[in-house]
Amino acid sequence: MSSQPEWSVKQAVPEDAEAIAFLHAESFKAAYLGVDEARDARVLAEAAAFMTADRLEKRMKLILESMIHSDKEYYAVVNNEHGLPAGFIHGLKEADRQELRALYIRTAYYGSGVAQALTREFINWCDPDKPIELGVVIENERAQNFYQKIGFQATGRSRDSFYDYLPETEMILSKRQGDKR
Repeated sequence: MSSQPEWSVKQAVPEDAEAIAFLHAESFKAAYLGVDEARDARVLAEAAAFMTADRLEKRMKLILESMIHSDKEYYAVVNNEHGLPAGFIHGLKEADRQELRALYIRTAYYGSGVAQALTREFINWCDPDKPIELGVVIENERAQNFYQKIGFQATGRSRDSFYDYLPETEMILSKRQGDKR
């Protein structure tokens, strides 16, 4: 009998947007603060921007798109016992590529299985005959180790980041030839 709880992954809905934004800001700071004063100021400013009306509206639209075009956009959450997101994931599927765009977990849920549950559901949603790519901040060894355990491999290539002060490296989960994990 497993001591890890079974997490229920659910489709995000626009009403989740604000709670997801709080989680995103909290997790973003936890992952990227502490390098130097200049970068910390940029991380704090970006985390605050997640909560602006404009960014909340954009997040609601992203979530709505994932509901309307569930064959192309994936946006899901795992809620905690209080109904608040413990983690969320966002990804996409296009004709020529699939990408895991964001995976953020509330720090209190590190090691709990939330990230694995979200990622497993995302992988199952993807086309098994195409690779899945993602970008991970070069110095975020925790995330790189997590993705490697799942089967992603570092390509050694850098990639454009949403944030110029957080350089990324590319990781790929190769074709799974019909394997539904």
